[in-house]
Order: sequence, then C-alpha cells, then structure tokens
Amino acid sequence: MKLRDPLLERAREYGALPRMPGELATSAAAMLCELLHRELHENDDLSALSVDGLSLQLLLAGAKEPMWPGAPIAAWLRRTREMLHEESASRITLAELARCAGRHPVQVCRQFHRRFQCTIGEYVRRLRVERAQSLLTSSELDLAEIALACGFSDQSHFTRTFRRLTGMPPRQFQKQIAR
Repeated sequence: MKLRDPLLERAREYGALPRMPGELATSAAAMLCELLHRELHENDDLSALSVDGLSLQLLLAGAKEPMWPGAPIAAWLRRTREMLHEESASRITLAELARCAGRHPVQVCRQFHRRFQCTIGEYVRRLRVERAQSLLTSSELDLAEIALACGFSDQSHFTRTFRRLTGMPPRQFQKQIAR
C-alpha cells in the first residue's frame, strides 16, 4: 500500500517522519499496525477514515502527547464525538473532522483513540450497530432497510458487522428481543 501525498504532507506538518522501517519498532507502532491490518480487512465506507488516522499515528508514533487519565474531555474532542453521533449514517473524512475540530488530523485521531480506546471508524461502526439494535426492536423495517438507514452499504455488510460487534446476527437479536 502506498501512502497518498496529502497524507504524508499532513504528517510532515505535525512532526518528523521516520526515515527507516526500524524507527517504528515500538509497542505503540505494533499495536497501530495490528489495528491498520484489521481495518484493511474490514474494507467498508469507514475504512478510509480509519486507515488515514492510523497511518498518520503510525508515521508519528515516536512523538509523545501527554494524556492524563480522568482529565476532562477537551471541548474540540467533545464536538468531534457529537459530530460523529450526528453524522454516523453518512460518510465523513478525517480532514472534515479535523477542520470542524480546528485541530490537525494527527491530533484528532490520536486524542480520539486515547480517550475512547478505539479508532474513529470503529466508533462510528458501534454507533451504527446501536442504531440498528434500536430499529430492530422498534420498527417493522426489513434488514436491508435497516442496513441502509444506519449507513451500511448493504445487508451482508450490516450482518457481518453486527455479528462481529454483538456476537449474534441481527435476526437472532430480533428474535431474542421479541421473546
């Protein structure tokens, strides 16, 4: 996979890029590589958002940003999370999130991951599944309609993601709720 020039330019704005592959040999880089690998296999409409963020974090894995446990959530990070809640069914890019937050994309994805312990793409997938659970319990829509209403590209993608996050397919969830 070749990184796009705009992504490299954004990373350069934030700090020095590694010159050799060995410079990424940290536990944080290994974890980011694992998340990136998983995201590349997910391959849905949120993958580009997550891949951009993880790539930026990986490129700048050596730069430290302090994060104190229990510290209040910064206002810009709260706005970012609210925007994701409002736009969870639509496509949004890291550049758009960063612009709305008034922060550099690296800072957005790093701080989001540190605060919420998941990538932005995974967070949105969880929001979509939560909305789908609500629709499965309270509507007469069929699975394809629920999938589209929640931002999934098709029913099979919806079913796969729902099963991965809840441990059961949507129909089984619906049957358990009906009992």
